Amino acid sequence: MLRHGDLEPRTRLMVQLAALIGGQALREYRVMLGAALTAGVTPVEVKEIVYQAVPYAGMGRVFDFLHATNEVLTEHGVQLPLPGQSTTTPETRFEKGLAVQKEIVGAERVEAMYAGAPADEQVKGHVAANLNVGNDRATLLAVITQLLPFAGYPRTLNALRALDEIAPAG
Repeated sequence: MLRHGDLEPRTRLMVQLAALIGGQALREYRVMLGAALTAGVTPVEVKEIVYQAVPYAGMGRVFDFLHATNEVLTEHGVQLPLPGQSTTTPETRFEKGLAVQKEIVGAERVEAMYAGAPADEQVKGHVAANLNVGNDRATLLAVITQLLPFAGYPRTLNALRALDEIAPAG
């Protein structure tokens, strides 16, 4: 699997970290996080992966990963807390976030996701968003393939169906 596609090692490690959070593989996450930091994934990128997992997995599932991340970062000599990275204020966060979502996912898909559409629509929205920010079908296929051992077959097959629908082969 690791040889499929041409993902940069940093990108591969970042998507694997996210999948390990989703799969609740805390011990493997700690090991992979050390490798990711050694490969050049920045502390800010790592924290963003963890923070972005909260709405998808829930804080209860992400909480231990946040603490493990802080421990591993400290072990690697990173001083915490990291400098603030916010580009919004509490007053502008919702409006600006929604505008960015509509720009990269597409307004129709965002509205469907917020309307309580099934998870399949969310996967399609993420495929479309990735295409709209410059990732191509080959990159997405490489990501899906890399994630198979971490995410499992049902989620992988769902992702492949979404990819085929949004960006058909050929």
